[in-house]
Amino acid sequence: MRNAFLAALTEIALADERVCLLSANCGWGVLDGFAKAVGTMPNGRFLDVGIAEQNMIALAAGLATTGRKVIAYSISNFPSLRALEQIRNLVLYPRLDVKIVSVGAGFVYGAQGMTHHMTEDAGVLRALPEMEIFTPADPLEAEAVARIVCAHERAAFVRLQRAGESALHAALGQSEREMIANGTPIVIGEGAGEAGVGGATVAIVASGAIVGEAYKAQTLLAANGVKTSVYSAPRLPLNARAVAEIAKLSFAIITLEEHNRVGALGSAVAEILCGHGLSARLLRLGLDDTFATTVGDADYLRVAYGLNAASIAEAVMKFTQETGN
Repeated sequence: MRNAFLAALTEIALADERVCLLSANCGWGVLDGFAKAVGTMPNGRFLDVGIAEQNMIALAAGLATTGRKVIAYSISNFPSLRALEQIRNLVLYPRLDVKIVSVGAGFVYGAQGMTHHMTEDAGVLRALPEMEIFTPADPLEAEAVARIVCAHERAAFVRLQRAGESALHAALGQSEREMIANGTPIVIGEGAGEAGVGGATVAIVASGAIVGEAYKAQTLLAANGVKTSVYSAPRLPLNARAVAEIAKLSFAIITLEEHNRVGALGSAVAEILCGHGLSARLLRLGLDDTFATTVGDADYLRVAYGLNAASIAEAVMKFTQETGN
């Protein structure tokens, strides 16, 4: 996913001399292609600022005032939570064209412990005005997100997994790219099709690479008589009209995120359901408003915190039974 994003970014930078990239002492190797393509500062458009994320965002804001389109890149929570005040005051308030890209969404850096778990950032940044948040589910979505954020001249925050994620889409056409850009959830695979089609009564709306676990859970649920549709929702804010249409065709919506279930995707869907007076039941799956204190790789932590396919299927079956469907 990270590599797909950076490959697209390099291609964009070669066509647009405004695009430049800042890194906070990370990305060795994976950023070499970009640096070689456009050169390093002061004459080129790549600069490693060192372990100084707050300064990186301030520098990005300064460059953006000169008409540059700036990408600020680092890992885990560091370019977001550590630099929150700079993002708020120096980027969002003056409406500057800075894209903050963070690698390590969810449990990617699980073995490094809670300081490196990126499980609150989307909820925190979603509270800030003028901020778009993108959490692509696979390499094709990551490539599309790179092109989407570079096509507009406003701030964005991109949450990437690292590498090795499976492709969930066979391809992304122009219509799917437009859906990502405007916050419309995209159906993954054939499955039960769109909500309500083929008797599907439960819609699973997920963001990030954990969409893959939802897709696996769909098979387990079908074997137990529960028909579902799985959607990838890579952008916040969501398209409220699209979510409302999904809700009208579904008995229940399950949100799934490798993030605190408070503040991000689950909260966004809840707000839409309440705001539109919709009757679809809602179950929010994610970290249960806690820190992940267990240490291990992402797969291990998903099992530990009930976010793997088997746990998701079990939670959905229990929810549908309790709610009388």
